[in-house]
Amino acid sequence: YQYGIRLVRKPDIHQTNLITFNARNEHDRTKFCEDLKEAIMEMDEMEGLRIQTELDKLRGSWSSLA
Repeated sequence: YQYGIRLVRKPDIHQTNLITFNARNEHDRTKFCEDLKEAIMEMDEMEGLRIQTELDKLRGSWSSLA
């Protein structure tokens, strides 16, 4: 497809197609990719905050035992 977007998972050896989209034009394809990258970065940030919160909880429970 001229304006196709293919999401793949890249394990060690094989590429696995997850999904394929087709945009109407180059602008739509670029905008979709930018929005997807932003969503992934936000998700990574939120996951980092979640992990930090869990670690803080664990540290708090360990310090209350001492």
